[in-house]
Amino acid sequence: MTFQLKSFIHSTRLISTVWYSLLFLILEISIGAFIYFYLYSSLSDQLNYSLTKQATAIITYFSESKPEFDTFEPDSLYSTPEELVWDIIYDAVALNPRNTYIQISYNNKLIYKSDNLKKTEINSPLPRSKDVYISEIENPVLSKQKIRTASVWFDKYKII
Repeated sequence: MTFQLKSFIHSTRLISTVWYSLLFLILEISIGAFIYFYLYSSLSDQLNYSLTKQATAIITYFSESKPEFDTFEPDSLYSTPEELVWDIIYDAVALNPRNTYIQISYNNKLIYKSDNLKKTEINSPLPRSKDVYISEIENPVLSKQKIRTASVWFDKYKII
C-alpha cells in the first residue's frame, strides 16, 4: 500500500495536476486583482468628474444670477435665502439628491445646506481658488465611510 501511495505522489499525473491548479489559481488571482484595481480607478475618476461637473454647474448658476445675500429681501418668489439657493442649484442635483450633500457659505456665513446634512456641517480643507478641489472627509454622523467632496470658492461664495 505504501508503495502505491509513494508512486502516486511521484506520478506525472499528480505533479501536472498540482502545477496546473497552482498556475490557474495564480492566473485567477491576477485577473481578479487587475479587474478590481481597474474598476476602482475608473469609478473613482467618474465620481471625481461628476462632482466637478456638479460644482461647476452650481458656480455657473451663481455667476449668472449673482444673488446678494447680505441684502436679501423676501419677495413673491422667494421667502427665504434657502429657497433662492435651492432654485439656483436644483438642476445640478436633481438626478441624485439623496447622495448629494451641499453646503454654501456667503462671506463665511452658512446660507444653505441640503436637508440630508441633518444638524451637521461639512468641514473640508479648501484652498482659496476658483478651481474645483476634490478631497475626502470623515464625518461619522453622515457616513461610516469617507465622503468624497468637491469644493470651490467663487467671489464671496464657498461651495462644498
